[in-house]
Amino acid sequence: MEKKKVAETLGFEFVPEANDVELSEILESNIYILAWSPLFFSAIYFSPLWLLVTVFGVSVSAVSWFLVEHGGKPYPVPPAPYSSVYDFKVANQDSCLLNNAIQGISMIPWFSLLRRYWRYIDWKIYWKRVLAVTAMSIFNSIIGIYEDIRFGEKVRKQKVSDEPVFVFGHPRTGTTMLHNMLAKNEKKFHFPNTFQCGFPNGMLTLEKYTYLFDGAIGETRPMDNMKLGFDTPQEDELATNVLSAGISPYMPLTFMKAEPEFRRYFSFERASQEDTLAWMQSFMLFFKKYTLSNDPDLQRRPVIKSPVHTARGKLLHKMFPKGQIIYIHRNPYRVFLSASNMAQKTYYYMYLGVPTKERIQDFIINQYVTLFDDYMAAKKV
Repeated sequence: MEKKKVAETLGFEFVPEANDVELSEILESNIYILAWSPLFFSAIYFSPLWLLVTVFGVSVSAVSWFLVEHGGKPYPVPPAPYSSVYDFKVANQDSCLLNNAIQGISMIPWFSLLRRYWRYIDWKIYWKRVLAVTAMSIFNSIIGIYEDIRFGEKVRKQKVSDEPVFVFGHPRTGTTMLHNMLAKNEKKFHFPNTFQCGFPNGMLTLEKYTYLFDGAIGETRPMDNMKLGFDTPQEDELATNVLSAGISPYMPLTFMKAEPEFRRYFSFERASQEDTLAWMQSFMLFFKKYTLSNDPDLQRRPVIKSPVHTARGKLLHKMFPKGQIIYIHRNPYRVFLSASNMAQKTYYYMYLGVPTKERIQDFIINQYVTLFDDYMAAKKV
């Protein structure tokens, strides 16, 4: 399926000169947001949490002010190859953590992302969101250290099922409904839940205290009003995204302006070996952790659903030769409209930079084409 055909079918103007732009060169930056040292690490580990949040709040505020005043012009953003037909409206700019998919990230991955993509942040608009995520990264790091001390050996020794069930399909095709239906059969299946996916660094330590995080998510999903709770089935890629420092197609939900840079992480066929291994290690770490929590004796099969896995048929087959795939599809016109509605009602909770309407729409169209093409290619193999 070619992008041009999709664009023409839906009535968009296609600009081939702007297609397939790589951002790897312009994303390199020598700016380090904060230094890391053994002394700094010790301070984080032993100091009271309130003091850490205060110190880092002041530090990041100072850095934010400097970047706004002296950071220079933002990096050039390649134009999107489509004209926009969906009128996206800027929203939820004052929200800091509510429905934010990266609030479970730890410090090292978070500062790594800031170092690489700081020029794509609209600091004057989203500085409070940056501070909130920074504060959470401190908390997640402290809990993560404790969790590794307490559960690290168990996690490393934990075996996982070699027969997982993967739900494939483009976002808004019914993958969540199918995932939820399968999860109802608790005698045969288990699944990663919303808390585990949202806070993978401290999930084993904090799973009995999820009520402390009630303000992190809404009671329903923003795009369709489906019930949302920490015990509901969730997409494992949310956890892998924060554990791997953004080696995921989910990272554009934070840095949409740099979206083309993350396209290599759909199938990983164009990704470096280092990035591929980092993603696999993060995936397996999370797989072991929620298996330890949900089904340590491997009595049930895990049901795994993240729409981006649809492009990873080849990779996942190598990792789990006995795994099974259920593919769900839907009318592409309805998928586009539903995906655009989701982008409008959900993505603005997470952005750190205001993208153009064209960039959001290109993300939706490219994702559909990529998932379809890569799934069909893997299916032939």
